[in-house]
Amino acid sequence: MSKNNIFFIYVFLLLLGSLSSFSLPPYNLIFVNFITYSLFLYLIVLFKEKKAKLSNFFFLGFTFGYGYFASSLYWVSHSLTFDFFKKNFKLKKNVYLGDIALSYQYIEAIIKKQNISFDDYFKKMLIHGVLHLIGYEHDSLKKYKKMNLLEQKIIRSI
Repeated sequence: MSKNNIFFIYVFLLLLGSLSSFSLPPYNLIFVNFITYSLFLYLIVLFKEKKAKLSNFFFLGFTFGYGYFASSLYWVSHSLTFDFFKKNFKLKKNVYLGDIALSYQYIEAIIKKQNISFDDYFKKMLIHGVLHLIGYEHDSLKKYKKMNLLEQKIIRSI
């Protein structure tokens, strides 16, 4: 294969990867994946028949994946700018409640001491954090009982 042909193959792979992103919402054209992945596999077989170096196969996959990734980046801006509160709750401005930070090492230490599953304790910590974000506190016994009761109710409903 000439260098000119290889260049066009890589450009073609970028386009195939880009076309694959149309299988994602809002387009949901799932059949596109069957076409693009079939063509991608055909190119891999073509390279195999030409006894290409192993690194060429890596770059084939990388180029296809990069095209898919680059064309799917609109989801990052969509998810960061989508105004869920405005559309559903008719609020006049954006609401930022805060962040939730969960430590894997902390959860691992607690589940070993209490002999419970990681998933159960992770859910508990996540729900606990969300309740703090919406205003619940446990700085008094009364508030602790109220928050704990709601936490248990949510956990049971999941």
